Amino acid sequence: MLYLDCHNLDTALASFAAACHRPVVAVTEAILSYAADWTGFEARLVAAGPRVVLGALDVTSADITFDGAYYFHGTRVMDSAEFAGEGI
Repeated sequence: MLYLDCHNLDTALASFAAACHRPVVAVTEAILSYAADWTGFEARLVAAGPRVVLGALDVTSADITFDGAYYFHGTRVMDSAEFAGEGI
């Protein structure tokens, strides 16, 4: 089973790379090579970033599947210790 593991940057990159069937180095390079060419916030522009990165990896969002997620958005909970123990 493949889980998105956002415990730290390394596990997030490794699990995302596994879902893309690409090496971690390729995913890292694709993310780092993306340079937003806009200065204001517009939802359509923000949404373009992931599409550009996926295009650089020659995958689409439909190609990427996970069976679940670990530590996803754990930083957005009031009590991170409870979240770690109890989950969502």
